[in-house]
Amino acid sequence: MTHHAKNHKPLSENWYLKLVDPQQHKALWLRFTKLITTKPQKAITETWGIFFEKTHDTIKKYAVKETFPLSDFHDIKKNESFEINACSLDAKQTKGMMTSESIDLKWDLTFEPKQKINFNFVPTLLKTLNIVKNTVWTLNEDLLFSGSLKLNNKLITFDNALGMLGHYYGPKSGHEWQWAHANTFLNAKNTLTNTIFDGIRAQTRIGNKITTPFLTTMLIHFQNTTYRFNTLKALSHVKSHFKNNTWFFEAKEKNMTFKGRIWAPINYFAGITYTDTDHSKLYCYNSKLATIVIDVYKKGTLVETLTANESAAFEYVQRTVDPNVELVL
Repeated sequence: MTHHAKNHKPLSENWYLKLVDPQQHKALWLRFTKLITTKPQKAITETWGIFFEKTHDTIKKYAVKETFPLSDFHDIKKNESFEINACSLDAKQTKGMMTSESIDLKWDLTFEPKQKINFNFVPTLLKTLNIVKNTVWTLNEDLLFSGSLKLNNKLITFDNALGMLGHYYGPKSGHEWQWAHANTFLNAKNTLTNTIFDGIRAQTRIGNKITTPFLTTMLIHFQNTTYRFNTLKALSHVKSHFKNNTWFFEAKEKNMTFKGRIWAPINYFAGITYTDTDHSKLYCYNSKLATIVIDVYKKGTLVETLTANESAAFEYVQRTVDPNVELVL
């Protein structure tokens, strides 16, 4: 589960999970990190959490982060799990607590696969050629979370809430990206379907001056078939663009075409500041109550429209501040 930097070289390593209860309009995002910068003596580990809640037309975002020296990160059971201060994560459970001046967040959650699907975002050839140096995996696309969350004095319970778990590591963060995930799609009859979307549109920097074009890789699981658009050949069948906090995409494989739109109102996003291994800043605008609509075509005929309504993860990360979104961390 964990990765170790060699000879104290720069390393950014992150585990991230999200779960959502569409009926309660509640969602939780947790992030656990190790950061070794160009000043390895100042290496840190951090725990992050945001709880999203929609009541009527109001979106509330409760955000908290704690920072510790790297020595507070402890591998357990031969790197199969870890602990950071009062927080822990393994293959079946996460528990912990975080505190700020106004927020106490405590959780005890178990999770199990609804189905076992993982995804490697980085095309193998780009990794082999060292164009992309990072590893980005969704460890499981389709998890069921149960347990409790205590926000200050309010107790919230989850019973088979849908979510995912991912892992990322590399010597430097991507330059900019958009990412989205949902496994809460309903069909036209308002019935939950066996559909998953997980995609990233990203660019990286080569050296100090060259920035690559954006590339989009994605997974779409539909009607018991998993379509993986993560090879250079598959990338030629994917189109996407991002504008005004909305991501549009189209992906084709054989006789199947998927056309989608991902968005959220600007007030649904929480702004977060990340530090890269070279001490530069990234600004992540994060929502767990976004919407994804996918039109599915077979041989050019529309066969299904699928909607994850205000139940999808969606973030856009850039190197400049978006003045329209409040930075909560």
